[in-house]
Amino acid sequence: MPVSGPKRRVCISPRTCTHLLVRLTRDSAQLFVRLAVVTAGTFVLLFLPFLPPLAPISAILDPITRIFPFNRGIFEDKVANFWCASNVVVKWRHWASQSALMRLSTLLTFVGFLGAAIAPIRAWLRLRNEKRSTEVPSVMQAVLLLALLNSSMSFFLFSFQVHEKTILLPLLPLTLLLSTAPHDSPTFKLGVLANNVGVFRCVSVLDATRRLPKFVVCGLSSERTG
Repeated sequence: MPVSGPKRRVCISPRTCTHLLVRLTRDSAQLFVRLAVVTAGTFVLLFLPFLPPLAPISAILDPITRIFPFNRGIFEDKVANFWCASNVVVKWRHWASQSALMRLSTLLTFVGFLGAAIAPIRAWLRLRNEKRSTEVPSVMQAVLLLALLNSSMSFFLFSFQVHEKTILLPLLPLTLLLSTAPHDSPTFKLGVLANNVGVFRCVSVLDATRRLPKFVVCGLSSERTG
């Protein structure tokens, strides 16, 4: 269902879909069928107002263009993703058409999150001989967080028309991974640095919404306690 919402939700769909697909197929085929029916029915209900006879067939493009705003250009200014950074050397908007950039962006995003789609499948296959439980195994929890980090970072770096706030999505699983890492480990130090740099990218948004003072106080407090 993340695919039917804003693009920020689409970032979690590769990891979520493969995880649910493998786990429900492994645990109960009946649960998998129920999930498939509920998901398909929800999709129909969500897009029903944009389908005949309630609306012309062309109306289906309205929600799709809102979820994937291809008409707004490959990137927004001052968004530190691949397209904005490389545009200093390669002027993408002059070098390629919008349709070509759309296909290239889709390809790079797909390649980027491919690992997030494969990792849960491989992890569940390794656990197929273990006793089944309603709880997610501890090994899988780390795999799912890493897959979510990979998927959301791929969308932030390579997808079409990224907003500054999208960087908060990969920072969420990264922060959860830091909670189990030793404070003197390279993983913890790199994660803290990535959090500071990532949140700093949202300064313009925080300033526009008058939340910059709160961000500064919370940031300094976390650095002191860390």
